[in-house]
Amino acid sequence: MTEEPTSKTSRGGVLEQTIAGVIVLAIGAVAAWVFGLLSEAKVSIWVYVAGIVAAGVFATLVYAPWRRAVWGNVAKWRPLTTVRTLERAKAEGRAEAEADRKKHKPSIRAQWFIYPVKDEQHMWGLMNTAKGSIAKDVSVHVSNSEIKIGSALDWPEVNGGDTAKFMGGITGNGHRYGVDFTVAWTNEHGERLSANYSHESDRF
Repeated sequence: MTEEPTSKTSRGGVLEQTIAGVIVLAIGAVAAWVFGLLSEAKVSIWVYVAGIVAAGVFATLVYAPWRRAVWGNVAKWRPLTTVRTLERAKAEGRAEAEADRKKHKPSIRAQWFIYPVKDEQHMWGLMNTAKGSIAKDVSVHVSNSEIKIGSALDWPEVNGGDTAKFMGGITGNGHRYGVDFTVAWTNEHGERLSANYSHESDRF
């Protein structure tokens, strides 16, 4: 009872081997003919290499045992590739979600206090009184008719609790009418903000 399937399998194997032999002979004949044409045309060596690879791939597609041996092993790597792709996509998704969360996190707005520094003539202090706030690219704008500036009025950052200093002498108009400052800065979300601060004349 068990000999008949074995016999059929054996005959099937012989038939497959015969077909494979015919295919290889046919491919070899066609390849020899094509290579002869290419040699006459002085084609680059890469064309020969591409032709050999194409013939080999074609042979693995038409002959079942070779197809199982070659493409079956290639398929084994597909799940690993899929897993890596999914892991990379998840990591990118988490990074984007974290960036989005930080972008939409409520910002603590900087609060400014400008004052004359005691015991330092013509020296002013700029304090950010909002704890935890972020203020980058900070700059102060003031009219020259109210105060004569003697130093730079911009700083890379003045975060919550920090103080920056600048020099400026009050003019006659400043003593009479006060001084109006405008502070501009960029918060952690890249938004450019500004605020006005007035120093009354009776406080000098």
